[in-house]
Amino acid sequence: MKRKKNLPKLLNLQYLSVTNKTIAIGEKDFPKLYCDIDDYPDFIALYSERGLYHKTDKTCVAFMEYDNEWNGRYGLSESIRWDDQEELQRYIERFEGVKYFASPDPTISNDIHRYEIGHRIGTAREVAIWLTMNTKAITIPLIKYSSSSDFKYMLDGLEDVTVVMFSAKGKMNSGKDHDLLIEAANFTVEKLKNLKAIIVYSDSIYDKKILKMFNSALVAGIRVIIPDNTLRTRNMELAKESGRYERL
Repeated sequence: MKRKKNLPKLLNLQYLSVTNKTIAIGEKDFPKLYCDIDDYPDFIALYSERGLYHKTDKTCVAFMEYDNEWNGRYGLSESIRWDDQEELQRYIERFEGVKYFASPDPTISNDIHRYEIGHRIGTAREVAIWLTMNTKAITIPLIKYSSSSDFKYMLDGLEDVTVVMFSAKGKMNSGKDHDLLIEAANFTVEKLKNLKAIIVYSDSIYDKKILKMFNSALVAGIRVIIPDNTLRTRNMELAKESGRYERL
């Protein structure tokens, strides 16, 4: 009997086992994500902070580090792409008991080719789907963009989600990144009609400044939640030691 060929493997299309679990949306065929929750994270642990994955009952694990930290040769997205079951099992064991994830935060910037930006956003979606399928956790979509030109597709496939995440780290001071974040937040609030909450990852202790950046969400009745994280907690402690905290 002639053995049936494994075409996805022969054609390096094994990621389809993940993306075929949902539908494709928009000009770039981004996989559609679903996330509808009413109970939100209160702490964000980075991928490398393995000892903090269960710091609270509602800790969210996020991939907001250098790409090679979480996505090297044997990283999660590469293991998904190559269907490396041995590596994927290690990830399942690593993430056991995690309640929330943020979808990955690949580096995208205007220094990167446009085709690569779309690819990296799509790959982050693949990982988000895999995490949802293979752990008991909920994956919260992280909004990714490199410039306002990405806005036309960055929300494709997120039409039905009720919560998203933004990273405000390094974007607190006025300037290009600061203004672009506000523009992206405003666009997201306008386009995602089902949005109930925005989770913000930030190392800043100045909550009023953070909330001001997401004022359009507050005006629309959308909750803006700023969970603790290692850097934010450390900065808070330093502020208390110096007396700055009492003056906030």
